[in-house]
Amino acid sequence: MDSSEIKVLADNFLNLDDVQSALYNLKVGDRLEEVISIFDQKHLDNSVDESTVNKLVEYLNQEYSDYIFNLGRGFGAPHLYIAWRKLKKRNEKSHESKTMLDLEKELNKAGIHTDILFHTDPDKLLTDDEFESDLTFYKSIFK
Repeated sequence: MDSSEIKVLADNFLNLDDVQSALYNLKVGDRLEEVISIFDQKHLDNSVDESTVNKLVEYLNQEYSDYIFNLGRGFGAPHLYIAWRKLKKRNEKSHESKTMLDLEKELNKAGIHTDILFHTDPDKLLTDDEFESDLTFYKSIFK
């Protein structure tokens, strides 16, 4: 795909309802990231190759500087992680970001062994409040 086709693909992708909803949620909520399964029927079909997806992500990062777009692990297919750059930078300055993997490690330290990483992406970022709330929840279940 050439650059004009990537631009059309990116613009169409960003205009999808759930992508717009994810961008809105980042601006008004306290979440650090939103996750989109990019090969969902509504987004990109499976015929799009990896190099095209990488070009799409590169284009999104260049043209939409309010957000950070990254490909990450998914269950069977890659997921697109979208972070609001302003909130992410503020979060990085105030403390170290925590992930679901960090939550699982903390639970293991407390003697709690779960299958949490089979149900969520280990790289999913959590706010401090989400981390503490989830930690408290799991500790209350497994006491």
